[in-house]
Amino acid sequence: MALDVAAITRSIRNVLDGTFTGIRDVASGTYQDAQAVENKGLALVTPTFDIDVAGIATHSAAPFSVSSSRSIEVLDLSIVITTTLPSGVLIDERYTAQAAQVNNANLAIQALTFPGNLDDDAASPTPNPTGIVSGMLTGPGGTGNPVASFARDWSTQIATTTIQASAVVVVAQPVS
Repeated sequence: MALDVAAITRSIRNVLDGTFTGIRDVASGTYQDAQAVENKGLALVTPTFDIDVAGIATHSAAPFSVSSSRSIEVLDLSIVITTTLPSGVLIDERYTAQAAQVNNANLAIQALTFPGNLDDDAASPTPNPTGIVSGMLTGPGGTGNPVASFARDWSTQIATTTIQASAVVVVAQPVS
């Protein structure tokens, strides 16, 4: 199986938008895909997410032989979640929004790192396998756990969560 970045990002989207239901899923309506045209104005109501591929590298556990039929690749990802609060919110509402932002990021990380949740993209009628090892994301560079960082700009009423993670993927390589 070749590296299928589209299947990988679709699988992550399915988890974050609540399409995927299973163990440690994200409730539908928690986040909306920022790329969907119909969701462009929803950041004020529901946080939006965007998945960026930050880079790709060969994993340190990949076979050394160039004649190997398989490789292990690390696809570095940034998942950016944006929440826009209405103008004129009170300080208590800001703290409530901040707490929700942290809690929801934690739930998203739990869902994205649960084994098997990212095995395929659940595309109908035939799901496409992602090739992600154990069907879960790992931390940046393919080790450890994903890391979330938070930024808030109260002058614009925007709060941003960035989850840095990686998909470790087994990829078939043609051998001539």
